[in-house]
Amino acid sequence: GVHRLPRGFLAAVLEPLITDRMLHLPDGTRLGSTGNECIHIDPAFRIISISCDEQQSDWIGLFHVHNVPPWSYQEKFEFLSQEGIPQTQVRELLAYGEACRLAAQSELALLPLLLTTRNLVAVAIAYKECKSIKASVNRVFAGFHRDKIRESLVNETLTTAAGNSQENTIPALLQNLKIRQSIAPCVRLESNSISIGDVEFQNSCPTRTTKQFVDIDLQQWLLRDLLVDWKVGKHILVIGSQGVGKNIFIERFLDIMGRDRDYLHLHRDATFAWLTSARRLRANALIIEDPPLVRAAIMGHVLVVDEIDKAPPEILYTLRALALGRDLNLADGRRLIYSGSGTFGARDDIDQKDLRICDRFRIVLLANQSGYPFTGRDVYREIGDVFATHRAPRFDRSSQIRLLRAYGRHVPVKTIAALCAAWDELQQLYEIGRLTYSVSPREAIKILVHLNKFQNDDPMQVIEDVLAFDAFDTDLHDTLKDIVHRHFSPDNPPAAPTISTTKTVATHLTEKRIYAEARRASLHEAQTTDAEARAYQGLLEPSLKRQIAMLQSALDQRRQQTRTGRWLRFQPRGDLDEHAIVECALGSERIYKYRERIAHVYEPSMVYPAQRTRIALVLDLSGSMYTKDNVDGRLRRCVECALLVIEACRDLHSEYDYAIFGHSGSTSALELVSFGSPPATIKDTLRIVQRMIEHARTCKSGDKTIAAVRRALKAILKAPAKEYLLFLISDADFASSYGESILSLNAALTAEVRVATVALFVASDNRAHIEALCRELPVGRGAACYDTEDLVSSLRQAFLCYSNIM
Repeated sequence: GVHRLPRGFLAAVLEPLITDRMLHLPDGTRLGSTGNECIHIDPAFRIISISCDEQQSDWIGLFHVHNVPPWSYQEKFEFLSQEGIPQTQVRELLAYGEACRLAAQSELALLPLLLTTRNLVAVAIAYKECKSIKASVNRVFAGFHRDKIRESLVNETLTTAAGNSQENTIPALLQNLKIRQSIAPCVRLESNSISIGDVEFQNSCPTRTTKQFVDIDLQQWLLRDLLVDWKVGKHILVIGSQGVGKNIFIERFLDIMGRDRDYLHLHRDATFAWLTSARRLRANALIIEDPPLVRAAIMGHVLVVDEIDKAPPEILYTLRALALGRDLNLADGRRLIYSGSGTFGARDDIDQKDLRICDRFRIVLLANQSGYPFTGRDVYREIGDVFATHRAPRFDRSSQIRLLRAYGRHVPVKTIAALCAAWDELQQLYEIGRLTYSVSPREAIKILVHLNKFQNDDPMQVIEDVLAFDAFDTDLHDTLKDIVHRHFSPDNPPAAPTISTTKTVATHLTEKRIYAEARRASLHEAQTTDAEARAYQGLLEPSLKRQIAMLQSALDQRRQQTRTGRWLRFQPRGDLDEHAIVECALGSERIYKYRERIAHVYEPSMVYPAQRTRIALVLDLSGSMYTKDNVDGRLRRCVECALLVIEACRDLHSEYDYAIFGHSGSTSALELVSFGSPPATIKDTLRIVQRMIEHARTCKSGDKTIAAVRRALKAILKAPAKEYLLFLISDADFASSYGESILSLNAALTAEVRVATVALFVASDNRAHIEALCRELPVGRGAACYDTEDLVSSLRQAFLCYSNIM
């Protein structure tokens, strides 16, 4: 795994040891081959490193490189056939694997779906239980998160594979298994065995009762699938949205199995030392204890790790190594070892200090799904290949009602049904981008617990209290109130609030005057008039504001992950500081540490170009965009896309450098925003919008889309960057009206492998032409927006998807 180390790290540390056979250690001692004042290196000492990337030129010269070739088609075919899979299904599976391999060369989002040797073995194991290739593949790749873009990538890739291999069932390989048997599996507990449906497991541990757990059909099927993987000794990874009950579901499973567990709740500041050693302060004495990881390993408990998506890389790969059966060196010098015979025979390197890992030890990881609004790590992509991955499902309507009735036994069924209907509508608003967070059963349960205890309270008021944090967004709050009232009181809209007393009126007028004076002062400082401010606010429709807020939130969270403050040590509060042991022994109270908060202020002197993301937005400002704007609002949506990028990146110039270009029949390079020169004021942004509209109104007929893409690629690569993103928005008239070749656009979009390019085609007419255009482009490079209202949402999703995988 040396390819996961920062570039230059391995060479800096090991080059003296490899080239000169000498190394200075942090404690001052020296390793060497000669000299009396050093620890001698044995002549037989060698270093073997393993990497998945041979392009790391900074260290590859230090080693003699040997490439391990992947299995050939024939070797894979023979292996799967020996496992009892019919030859027709083997061909189907290998055709899928080849299609994913070819597509992943240009679309990194598909890398987790590659049919690696480990995944191939996992499919073979799953087939023995499922007796179906479709079910087996679905189980192995259950953790792959599919938003709209990735879903289209998978579908198009598998459809292409079906066309190339003449296999008609390939597109169904990764479809979710929605069709289950009509009766959910039952849990049967015997004296020495456990059965869930048709799966039986010999178990001598006494089972326990889980408090407040409701049996839901979807979760019963998931319990069965977990037991299948538990039987073959797999470690478990459960992925799901917040609030779907991952913790209580695992509690239920482990209670059925009668297993003890130790818990770890991870956070962004977790370290390897924190994971492998526990320091406690008791009665002014520093006590060093075994942490949950060590305790679970040596006692044979189950280690349950929550919020694993917030973990730093060293934590992820430590747990991955344990799941693979590797030894683990602890921070205090001890070693966790697997004492079994292993692949190469019995071990002869066991020391008295070593801690033997019990055969009953298991790891269960709980993670939020990747993507907005959960901007943590994509755990499945990082370590999902060594864990049995399961996705905690969202509840359907009947499951929601059954769950909520268990918490609200004294609440009328009509009220519960209305709450479920309102929650479904709120979830739909989130999925189309009008709501900035995903509602879950967790909030609904809190409402039902309240109504069950205080039965005379108004349900609408209780729900509004839960959603009160949206009160500052007037438009969104009104939308939420409308949904709640529509489901709970269809003919009784609330009365408008009134100001009843003279004192309240005076207070209200005073606050209004203070706000107006502050607003005028702010506008004067920005050299913006009231009329310009009103015009700009008119452009920012409520739906656009929500899209901007969602993108800003995701980008800001991503920045918080990459930029962390320094540790402030010797503090009277925070986490116990391992470097303050002496101070602790002397009785000092300043033995804690906490991480400093960074004020993210844009200063040009602090910008490192190679660590920024460069973005080029190429907009179609041709005459057709202006003339057809009255039909479907395509030019207005194009303006909103520009405002989305400008506003979302307004306070993030140290991380994102962007340029906006326009193209039409008159020019292929209308520079609206230059790299390094974002608009600073509302007045500047209004000028950009005015230029866009005026250019579309007065430009010549024609189309220079392909030339605009080529110019933008040259411009974006003129400076170093962490990643490059190019987004093209066009009404696709270049091929139908002006004879430009689709192959030419394909060549332009794929000319630079360093740049992730996406084309969004907007048009309410000529759908057949746009669908043909998207089919001709590489998988994931083109998307159609027939409803122009979806254009801004599609750009936001593409922005987050491709900036996350590069």
